[in-house]
Amino acid sequence: AHGGWDAWRHVVRLEYERSRTRSARRGEVEEGPESGDEPAMEASPAAGRPALETGDAGEEPPRPEVARVVLARSDARGPWRLARLSAGADPADASALGARVEAIASTAPFAFVDRGLHAADLGVELDAASGYSLRKVQFAERSGEGPFLCIAYFDAQAYVLRRLLFPRPGGEGFLMVIVTDCDPIGETGVLLALRRQAFVLEKRFSRIPRRAPLYEETLSLISTEVKTAAGE
Repeated sequence: AHGGWDAWRHVVRLEYERSRTRSARRGEVEEGPESGDEPAMEASPAAGRPALETGDAGEEPPRPEVARVVLARSDARGPWRLARLSAGADPADASALGARVEAIASTAPFAFVDRGLHAADLGVELDAASGYSLRKVQFAERSGEGPFLCIAYFDAQAYVLRRLLFPRPGGEGFLMVIVTDCDPIGETGVLLALRRQAFVLEKRFSRIPRRAPLYEETLSLISTEVKTAAGE
């Protein structure tokens, strides 16, 4: 899945154009159940995506924010870092959280092959709306300081990444990122998720809002850099 580790371990740089469309209703949060049930979401026939209302009839569609992004790492087991962000991007994307979300959302699940991370299996939950059985894995810094880095939700049958959950600064809820549309990157064998939707959740088990996401993104690859170890 996602191209496999043999392909991903040689990639040390990604450059792509990111087109982000924000919802006019951003910041809207729905309360979820107090139980440990998986967040409810409306599923469409295409790849289990949420069915979204994009706005009232006659509304001017939001203009996308276009930015060029460069991610890089020093070696196969090193962390991916936000190396460059064009001037047209939201300044918040350069913050610690913004950079973390960008780097992980674009390179997961292989972003987690990082010598500085500790993984904890949180078990399997059924998402009733999509029918997915989702295995949850929590990733945190090995130092144990601060909150968890993120929780990854994997399809337990297809072994592909479906969602990422990030804590927001100051305990201001959570950011749920849904990733879809994995396409191959040239001849590298790597698959990159080209479509992302982000939702703000008040609580970890809040329902994903049924209207529009905080933002929706599409990626267009510009270039990659591959480093092959001597003897390979």
